[in-house]
Amino acid sequence: MSVYTLLKTVASSLRGDKDIILARDSVVERINHELSRRGVRAVASGGGSVAKGTHLALDHDIDIFVRFSFDYADLEEQLPDLLEPSLKPFAPVRVHGSRDYFQFTHDGYEFEVIPVLAVSHHSQAQNVTDMSPVHVEYFLARAQGLQDEVRLAKQFCKAQGVYGAESYIRGFSGHVLDILIVHYRSFYALIAAAASWTPPVIIDVEGHHEDPVGVLNEAKLSPLILIDPVQPDRNAAAALSSEQFDAFVSAAKQFLQAPSEAFFVVKEFRAHQVKERLLEHAGSGVWIDMEVFDLKKDVGGARVRKVFSRVVREVSRAGFTVVEDGWHFDFPLAHAWACVEQEALSEVYEREGPPVSVAEDAERFRAAHDEVFERDGRLWARVSREQTTLLEVVRSLCESLSSEKLTCSVSALDATAPVKE
Repeated sequence: MSVYTLLKTVASSLRGDKDIILARDSVVERINHELSRRGVRAVASGGGSVAKGTHLALDHDIDIFVRFSFDYADLEEQLPDLLEPSLKPFAPVRVHGSRDYFQFTHDGYEFEVIPVLAVSHHSQAQNVTDMSPVHVEYFLARAQGLQDEVRLAKQFCKAQGVYGAESYIRGFSGHVLDILIVHYRSFYALIAAAASWTPPVIIDVEGHHEDPVGVLNEAKLSPLILIDPVQPDRNAAAALSSEQFDAFVSAAKQFLQAPSEAFFVVKEFRAHQVKERLLEHAGSGVWIDMEVFDLKKDVGGARVRKVFSRVVREVSRAGFTVVEDGWHFDFPLAHAWACVEQEALSEVYEREGPPVSVAEDAERFRAAHDEVFERDGRLWARVSREQTTLLEVVRSLCESLSSEKLTCSVSALDATAPVKE
Protein backbone atom coordinates (compact mmCIF):
# COMPACT_ATOMS: atom_id res chain seq x y z
CA MET A 1 0.00 0.00 0.00
CA SER A 2 1.40 3.42 -0.94
CA VAL A 3 1.76 6.13 1.71
CA TYR A 4 -0.88 8.16 -0.14
CA THR A 5 -3.38 5.30 0.01
CA LEU A 6 -2.52 4.60 3.65
CA LEU A 7 -3.10 8.21 4.71
CA LYS A 8 -6.30 8.46 2.69
CA THR A 9 -7.64 5.32 4.38
CA VAL A 10 -6.71 6.51 7.86
CA ALA A 11 -8.10 10.00 7.24
CA SER A 12 -11.48 8.63 6.17
CA SER A 13 -11.72 6.65 9.42
CA LEU A 14 -11.06 9.77 11.50
CA ARG A 15 -13.83 12.00 10.18
CA GLY A 16 -16.39 13.00 12.78
CA ASP A 17 -20.11 12.43 12.33
CA LYS A 18 -22.46 15.21 11.28
CA ASP A 19 -24.78 14.74 14.26
CA ILE A 20 -22.34 16.73 16.37
CA ILE A 21 -22.94 19.75 14.10
CA LEU A 22 -26.71 19.47 14.57
CA ALA A 23 -26.32 19.18 18.34
CA ARG A 24 -24.05 22.23 18.44
CA ASP A 25 -26.32 24.36 16.25
CA SER A 26 -29.34 23.52 18.41
CA VAL A 27 -27.55 24.65 21.57
CA VAL A 28 -26.14 27.79 19.91
CA GLU A 29 -29.63 28.76 18.76
CA ARG A 30 -31.07 28.30 22.26
CA ILE A 31 -28.28 30.32 23.91
CA ASN A 32 -28.68 33.17 21.40
CA HIS A 33 -32.41 33.20 22.05
CA GLU A 34 -31.83 33.49 25.79
CA LEU A 35 -29.19 36.21 25.37
CA SER A 36 -31.49 38.24 23.15
CA ARG A 37 -34.41 37.81 25.53
CA ARG A 38 -32.32 39.21 28.36
CA GLY A 39 -30.95 42.10 26.33
CA VAL A 40 -27.34 40.89 26.57
CA ARG A 41 -25.26 42.20 23.66
CA ALA A 42 -23.47 38.96 22.88
CA VAL A 43 -23.61 36.25 20.20
CA ALA A 44 -22.88 32.55 20.63
CA SER A 45 -21.12 30.61 17.89
CA GLY A 46 -19.30 27.33 17.48
CA GLY A 47 -15.61 27.15 18.29
CA GLY A 48 -12.77 24.68 18.51
CA SER A 49 -12.26 21.70 16.24
CA VAL A 50 -15.95 21.27 15.44
CA ALA A 51 -16.10 24.81 14.04
CA LYS A 52 -12.94 24.18 12.04
CA GLY A 53 -14.21 20.82 10.79
CA THR A 54 -11.20 19.02 12.25
CA HIS A 55 -12.87 17.05 15.06
CA LEU A 56 -12.10 13.35 15.28
CA ALA A 57 -14.64 10.56 14.98
CA LEU A 58 -14.63 9.67 18.68
CA ASP A 59 -14.57 13.26 19.96
CA HIS A 60 -17.73 14.28 21.80
CA ASP A 61 -16.58 17.67 23.05
CA ILE A 62 -18.08 20.87 21.66
CA ASP A 63 -16.79 24.40 22.30
CA ILE A 64 -19.10 27.39 22.09
CA PHE A 65 -17.81 30.94 22.33
CA VAL A 66 -20.14 33.69 23.46
CA ARG A 67 -18.67 36.90 22.04
CA PHE A 68 -19.66 39.95 24.04
CA SER A 69 -19.70 43.34 22.38
CA PHE A 70 -16.47 45.22 23.06
CA ASP A 71 -18.68 47.74 24.87
CA TYR A 72 -18.40 45.30 27.78
CA ALA A 73 -14.60 45.69 27.97
CA ASP A 74 -14.81 47.59 31.27
CA LEU A 75 -16.98 44.78 32.66
CA GLU A 76 -14.63 42.03 31.50
CA GLU A 77 -14.52 40.32 34.90
CA GLN A 78 -18.31 40.12 34.95
CA LEU A 79 -18.77 38.33 31.62
CA PRO A 80 -19.38 34.91 33.25
CA ASP A 81 -22.02 36.46 35.53
CA LEU A 82 -23.72 38.10 32.55
CA LEU A 83 -23.70 34.81 30.61
CA GLU A 84 -24.78 32.38 33.31
CA PRO A 85 -28.53 33.17 33.36
CA SER A 86 -28.79 32.42 29.63
CA LEU A 87 -27.37 28.93 30.21
CA LYS A 88 -29.84 27.89 32.91
CA PRO A 89 -31.85 25.62 30.53
CA PHE A 90 -28.76 23.39 30.35
CA ALA A 91 -28.00 23.28 34.11
CA PRO A 92 -24.32 24.14 33.61
CA VAL A 93 -21.43 23.72 36.01
CA ARG A 94 -19.30 26.81 36.45
CA VAL A 95 -15.57 26.14 36.13
CA HIS A 96 -13.12 28.58 37.67
CA GLY A 97 -10.18 29.78 35.60
CA SER A 98 -8.46 32.95 34.43
CA ARG A 99 -12.00 33.72 33.32
CA ASP A 100 -14.77 31.37 34.44
CA TYR A 101 -16.52 29.24 31.83
CA PHE A 102 -19.30 26.63 31.85
CA GLN A 103 -19.71 22.92 31.18
CA PHE A 104 -22.77 20.74 30.63
CA THR A 105 -23.87 17.57 28.86
CA HIS A 106 -26.59 17.70 26.22
CA ASP A 107 -27.71 15.08 23.67
CA GLY A 108 -24.74 12.90 24.64
CA TYR A 109 -22.14 15.61 23.97
CA GLU A 110 -19.94 17.49 26.41
CA PHE A 111 -20.21 21.26 25.95
CA GLU A 112 -17.90 24.03 27.10
CA VAL A 113 -19.27 27.54 26.82
CA ILE A 114 -16.65 30.27 27.08
CA PRO A 115 -17.45 33.99 27.45
CA VAL A 116 -15.09 36.18 25.41
CA LEU A 117 -14.84 39.78 24.27
CA ALA A 118 -15.41 40.34 20.57
CA VAL A 119 -11.98 41.58 19.50
CA SER A 120 -10.60 42.21 16.04
CA HIS A 121 -6.95 42.64 17.04
CA HIS A 122 -4.79 40.90 19.63
CA SER A 123 -4.03 44.20 21.35
CA GLN A 124 -7.69 44.36 22.44
CA ALA A 125 -7.68 40.95 24.14
CA GLN A 126 -8.00 41.02 27.92
CA ASN A 127 -7.84 37.24 28.30
CA VAL A 128 -6.14 34.54 26.20
CA THR A 129 -9.56 33.08 25.32
CA ASP A 130 -10.60 36.34 23.62
CA MET A 131 -8.45 35.37 20.63
CA SER A 132 -9.85 31.86 20.23
CA PRO A 133 -12.64 32.82 17.80
CA VAL A 134 -10.05 34.75 15.76
CA HIS A 135 -7.97 31.56 15.55
CA VAL A 136 -10.99 29.77 14.10
CA GLU A 137 -11.54 32.52 11.54
CA TYR A 138 -7.88 32.42 10.52
CA PHE A 139 -7.90 28.66 10.06
CA LEU A 140 -11.09 28.66 7.99
CA ALA A 141 -9.64 31.37 5.76
CA ARG A 142 -6.25 29.71 5.26
CA ALA A 143 -6.87 25.97 5.52
CA GLN A 144 -9.99 25.07 3.58
CA GLY A 145 -9.60 21.54 2.27
CA LEU A 146 -6.92 20.69 4.83
CA GLN A 147 -9.21 19.33 7.54
CA ASP A 148 -8.17 15.71 6.88
CA GLU A 149 -4.52 16.72 7.17
CA VAL A 150 -5.14 18.23 10.60
CA ARG A 151 -7.03 15.13 11.72
CA LEU A 152 -4.09 12.95 10.67
CA ALA A 153 -1.69 15.18 12.62
CA LYS A 154 -3.89 15.10 15.72
CA GLN A 155 -4.34 11.35 15.69
CA PHE A 156 -0.63 10.77 15.04
CA CYS A 157 0.25 12.93 18.05
CA LYS A 158 -2.38 11.25 20.24
CA ALA A 159 -0.97 7.83 19.36
CA GLN A 160 2.57 8.96 20.19
CA GLY A 161 1.47 10.47 23.52
CA VAL A 162 2.51 14.00 22.53
CA TYR A 163 -0.90 15.65 22.03
CA GLY A 164 -2.05 18.39 24.38
CA ALA A 165 -0.52 21.57 25.77
CA GLU A 166 -1.66 20.93 29.35
CA SER A 167 1.10 21.38 31.90
CA TYR A 168 1.24 17.68 32.68
CA ILE A 169 1.63 16.78 28.97
CA ARG A 170 3.50 19.75 27.45
CA GLY A 171 2.94 18.48 23.94
CA PHE A 172 1.43 19.76 20.68
CA SER A 173 -1.88 21.58 21.06
CA GLY A 174 -4.57 21.45 18.41
CA HIS A 175 -3.84 25.10 17.66
CA VAL A 176 -0.15 24.34 17.07
CA LEU A 177 -1.03 21.50 14.70
CA ASP A 178 -3.47 23.78 12.84
CA ILE A 179 -0.68 26.30 12.22
CA LEU A 180 1.81 23.62 11.19
CA ILE A 181 -0.62 22.23 8.63
CA VAL A 182 -1.32 25.72 7.30
CA HIS A 183 2.45 26.10 6.92
CA TYR A 184 3.32 22.69 5.42
CA ARG A 185 -0.05 22.14 3.65
CA SER A 186 -0.18 18.39 4.38
CA PHE A 187 0.45 15.88 7.12
CA TYR A 188 3.07 14.05 5.10
CA ALA A 189 4.98 17.25 4.37
CA LEU A 190 4.93 18.07 8.10
CA ILE A 191 6.30 14.63 8.98
CA ALA A 192 8.95 14.80 6.26
CA ALA A 193 10.13 18.16 7.60
CA ALA A 194 9.93 17.14 11.27
CA ALA A 195 12.17 14.13 10.68
CA SER A 196 15.07 16.53 10.15
CA TRP A 197 14.12 19.18 12.72
CA THR A 198 16.95 20.36 14.96
CA PRO A 199 15.99 22.77 17.75
CA PRO A 200 15.33 25.56 17.74
CA VAL A 201 12.95 25.21 14.79
CA ILE A 202 11.59 28.67 13.88
CA ILE A 203 8.39 29.03 11.85
CA ASP A 204 6.69 32.35 11.15
CA VAL A 205 3.87 31.43 8.77
CA GLU A 206 2.80 34.98 8.03
CA GLY A 207 6.33 36.45 8.05
CA HIS A 208 5.59 38.86 10.89
CA HIS A 209 9.20 39.24 12.08
CA GLU A 210 12.70 39.41 10.64
CA ASP A 211 14.01 38.00 13.91
CA PRO A 212 11.19 35.99 15.58
CA VAL A 213 13.33 34.97 18.54
CA GLY A 214 14.29 38.54 19.29
CA VAL A 215 10.69 39.69 19.83
CA LEU A 216 9.70 36.91 22.22
CA ASN A 217 9.98 36.82 25.97
CA GLU A 218 12.84 34.47 26.80
CA ALA A 219 10.54 32.48 29.08
CA LYS A 220 8.37 31.64 26.05
CA LEU A 221 11.13 30.06 23.99
CA SER A 222 10.91 26.33 23.26
CA PRO A 223 12.37 23.75 20.85
CA LEU A 224 9.71 24.83 18.34
CA ILE A 225 9.21 28.56 17.99
CA LEU A 226 5.93 28.99 16.16
CA ILE A 227 4.84 32.60 15.74
CA ASP A 228 1.09 32.80 16.20
CA PRO A 229 -0.38 34.15 12.93
CA VAL A 230 -2.92 36.36 14.72
CA GLN A 231 -0.84 37.12 17.83
CA PRO A 232 2.63 37.88 16.50
CA ASP A 233 4.08 38.52 19.95
CA ARG A 234 3.24 34.96 21.02
CA ASN A 235 5.00 31.63 20.56
CA ALA A 236 2.06 29.28 20.01
CA ALA A 237 4.30 26.32 20.93
CA ALA A 238 5.69 27.82 24.15
CA ALA A 239 4.30 24.92 26.22
CA LEU A 240 6.11 22.26 24.18
CA SER A 241 8.83 20.43 26.13
CA SER A 242 12.11 19.16 24.72
CA GLU A 243 11.07 15.63 25.65
CA GLN A 244 7.84 15.79 23.63
CA PHE A 245 9.55 17.56 20.74
CA ASP A 246 12.16 14.78 20.57
CA ALA A 247 9.47 12.09 20.77
CA PHE A 248 7.61 13.65 17.83
CA VAL A 249 10.77 13.92 15.72
CA SER A 250 11.67 10.31 16.50
CA ALA A 251 8.17 9.10 15.57
CA ALA A 252 8.33 11.09 12.32
CA LYS A 253 11.59 9.35 11.37
CA GLN A 254 10.14 5.94 12.16
CA PHE A 255 7.00 6.64 10.14
CA LEU A 256 9.00 7.67 7.08
CA GLN A 257 11.07 4.49 7.32
CA ALA A 258 8.06 2.16 7.61
CA PRO A 259 4.65 3.88 7.19
CA SER A 260 1.87 2.00 8.95
CA GLU A 261 -1.60 2.49 10.40
CA ALA A 262 -0.09 1.48 13.74
CA PHE A 263 1.30 5.03 14.06
CA PHE A 264 -2.29 6.29 14.41
CA VAL A 265 -3.49 3.77 16.98
CA VAL A 266 -3.58 4.95 20.59
CA LYS A 267 -2.08 2.18 22.67
CA GLU A 268 -4.18 1.19 25.65
CA PHE A 269 -2.30 1.37 28.93
CA ARG A 270 -2.09 -1.99 30.68
CA ALA A 271 -0.47 -1.82 34.10
CA HIS A 272 0.34 -5.54 34.31
CA GLN A 273 2.11 -5.43 30.94
CA VAL A 274 4.25 -2.50 32.07
CA LYS A 275 5.09 -4.34 35.30
CA GLU A 276 6.06 -7.51 33.44
CA ARG A 277 8.45 -5.55 31.26
CA LEU A 278 9.95 -3.67 34.20
CA LEU A 279 10.59 -6.88 36.11
CA GLU A 280 13.14 -7.81 33.47
CA HIS A 281 15.44 -5.17 34.95
CA ALA A 282 18.08 -6.24 37.41
CA GLY A 283 18.18 -4.29 40.67
CA SER A 284 14.87 -3.21 42.18
CA GLY A 285 11.76 -1.24 41.33
CA VAL A 286 8.67 0.37 42.83
CA TRP A 287 5.13 0.95 41.62
CA ILE A 288 3.09 3.96 42.74
CA ASP A 289 -0.69 4.24 42.47
CA MET A 290 -2.11 7.75 42.79
CA GLU A 291 -5.60 9.23 42.81
CA VAL A 292 -6.65 12.89 42.70
CA PHE A 293 -9.75 14.33 44.36
CA ASP A 294 -11.71 17.55 43.82
CA LEU A 295 -9.32 18.77 41.12
CA LYS A 296 -9.84 19.53 37.45
CA LYS A 297 -8.09 17.14 35.10
CA ASP A 298 -5.32 19.55 34.07
CA VAL A 299 -4.69 20.61 37.68
CA GLY A 300 -4.73 17.00 38.86
CA GLY A 301 -2.36 15.98 36.08
CA ALA A 302 0.03 18.78 37.00
CA ARG A 303 -0.06 17.63 40.64
CA VAL A 304 0.71 14.04 39.63
CA ARG A 305 3.59 15.15 37.40
CA LYS A 306 5.04 17.21 40.25
CA VAL A 307 4.90 14.25 42.65
CA PHE A 308 6.47 11.94 40.08
CA SER A 309 9.29 14.37 39.32
CA ARG A 310 9.96 14.81 43.04
CA VAL A 311 10.13 11.03 43.55
CA VAL A 312 12.64 10.51 40.73
CA ARG A 313 14.75 13.44 41.91
CA GLU A 314 14.83 12.24 45.53
CA VAL A 315 15.56 8.65 44.55
CA SER A 316 18.64 9.83 42.66
CA ARG A 317 19.64 12.11 45.52
CA ALA A 318 19.41 9.17 47.94
CA GLY A 319 22.15 7.43 45.96
CA PHE A 320 20.23 5.14 43.59
CA THR A 321 20.98 4.95 39.87
CA VAL A 322 17.65 5.19 38.01
CA VAL A 323 17.56 3.02 34.88
CA GLU A 324 13.92 3.58 33.92
CA ASP A 325 11.00 5.63 35.14
CA GLY A 326 7.64 6.70 33.80
CA TRP A 327 4.05 7.57 34.60
CA HIS A 328 0.58 7.35 33.14
CA PHE A 329 -2.41 9.54 33.97
CA ASP A 330 -6.00 8.49 33.31
CA PHE A 331 -8.01 10.97 35.34
CA PRO A 332 -8.56 10.61 38.25
CA LEU A 333 -6.06 7.73 38.54
CA ALA A 334 -2.34 7.72 37.87
CA HIS A 335 0.41 5.13 37.94
CA ALA A 336 4.14 5.75 38.19
CA TRP A 337 7.19 3.53 38.38
CA ALA A 338 10.95 3.64 38.88
CA CYS A 339 13.60 0.98 38.46
CA VAL A 340 17.13 1.32 39.83
CA GLU A 341 20.38 -0.62 39.47
CA GLN A 342 20.83 -1.45 43.15
CA GLU A 343 18.99 -4.01 45.26
CA ALA A 344 19.87 -1.85 48.26
CA LEU A 345 22.27 0.88 49.33
CA SER A 346 25.03 0.50 51.91
CA GLU A 347 24.10 1.38 55.48
CA VAL A 348 26.91 3.95 55.60
CA TYR A 349 28.08 6.30 52.85
CA GLU A 350 30.62 9.09 52.46
CA ARG A 351 29.26 12.62 52.12
CA GLU A 352 31.47 15.20 50.43
CA GLY A 353 32.16 18.40 52.34
CA PRO A 354 33.89 21.73 51.70
CA PRO A 355 37.64 22.32 51.16
CA VAL A 356 39.57 22.47 54.42
CA SER A 357 40.85 25.91 53.38
CA VAL A 358 37.36 27.41 53.61
CA ALA A 359 37.43 27.66 57.37
CA GLU A 360 33.89 28.85 58.07
CA ASP A 361 32.25 26.18 55.87
CA ALA A 362 34.60 23.52 57.22
CA GLU A 363 33.65 24.41 60.79
CA ARG A 364 29.93 24.10 60.03
CA PHE A 365 30.48 20.75 58.31
CA ARG A 366 32.41 19.36 61.29
CA ALA A 367 29.68 20.53 63.65
CA ALA A 368 26.98 18.83 61.60
CA HIS A 369 28.62 15.37 61.38
CA ASP A 370 30.10 12.92 63.87
CA GLU A 371 32.67 11.09 61.73
CA VAL A 372 34.60 13.63 59.70
CA PHE A 373 37.90 13.02 57.91
CA GLU A 374 40.11 14.77 55.39
CA ARG A 375 41.00 13.56 51.89
CA ASP A 376 42.95 15.50 49.27
CA GLY A 377 42.35 18.83 50.98
CA ARG A 378 38.59 18.35 51.38
CA LEU A 379 36.42 17.23 54.29
CA TRP A 380 34.31 14.09 54.14
CA ALA A 381 31.88 12.54 56.59
CA ARG A 382 30.69 8.98 57.15
CA VAL A 383 26.90 9.13 57.35
CA SER A 384 24.42 6.39 58.27
CA ARG A 385 21.40 5.93 56.04
CA GLU A 386 18.00 5.65 57.68
CA GLN A 387 16.61 3.97 54.55
CA THR A 388 18.57 1.59 52.36
CA THR A 389 15.95 0.14 50.00
CA LEU A 390 14.13 1.86 47.17
CA LEU A 391 10.78 0.87 48.64
CA GLU A 392 11.61 2.50 51.98
CA VAL A 393 12.76 5.74 50.35
CA VAL A 394 9.76 6.09 48.03
CA ARG A 395 7.18 5.01 50.58
CA SER A 396 8.41 7.57 53.11
CA LEU A 397 8.47 10.30 50.48
CA CYS A 398 4.98 9.51 49.16
CA GLU A 399 3.57 9.55 52.69
CA SER A 400 4.82 13.12 53.02
CA LEU A 401 3.45 14.10 49.60
CA SER A 402 -0.04 12.64 50.05
CA SER A 403 -2.85 15.07 50.83
CA GLU A 404 -6.61 15.46 50.69
CA LYS A 405 -6.24 16.25 46.98
CA LEU A 406 -3.88 13.41 46.06
CA THR A 407 -3.21 10.03 47.64
CA CYS A 408 -0.24 7.74 46.94
CA SER A 409 0.26 4.06 47.66
CA VAL A 410 3.63 2.42 47.01
CA SER A 411 4.56 -1.22 46.49
CA ALA A 412 7.48 -3.25 45.21
CA LEU A 413 7.13 -4.29 41.59
CA ASP A 414 4.93 -7.35 41.30
CA ALA A 415 3.26 -8.27 38.03
CA THR A 416 0.56 -10.28 39.82
CA ALA A 417 -0.52 -7.58 42.27
CA PRO A 418 -3.97 -6.07 41.55
CA VAL A 419 -4.00 -2.53 40.13
CA LYS A 420 -6.89 -0.08 40.05
CA GLU A 421 -7.45 0.69 36.33
